[in-house]
Amino acid sequence: MGDAANGLRFGASTNVNDSINIISYLHGDYNDADYDLQDGDDGSTLFGKYSAKSQISLKDIADLGKIRIIRDSNNEGLNAGTTAYLYMHPNVSTALATQGETVNATLTWTLHQDASQF
Repeated sequence: MGDAANGLRFGASTNVNDSINIISYLHGDYNDADYDLQDGDDGSTLFGKYSAKSQISLKDIADLGKIRIIRDSNNEGLNAGTTAYLYMHPNVSTALATQGETVNATLTWTLHQDASQF
């Protein structure tokens, strides 16, 4: 799930140049897309947090608790009045796809604007 077409992505558009692959980021394969990720509770970077794992599940991401999406070193990122997208590209095995199997998932996301704006 580390290439540009797969994973869980966040950004200003669905274009890979305007978004970041969260799964790849947590594996330590950072791609600068105007955003950095932090642990929302303690402010530590999430870059490489799961780099030792071969796969990252949605439970792993949920276990992080809050994830803070912040501006990168270029001071770009989300601004008031702009739109951001969070989207998934599930990875389904070829054997299941050829059998006509599908994936159904219910995801719940809660978004909060941080009053501290950091």
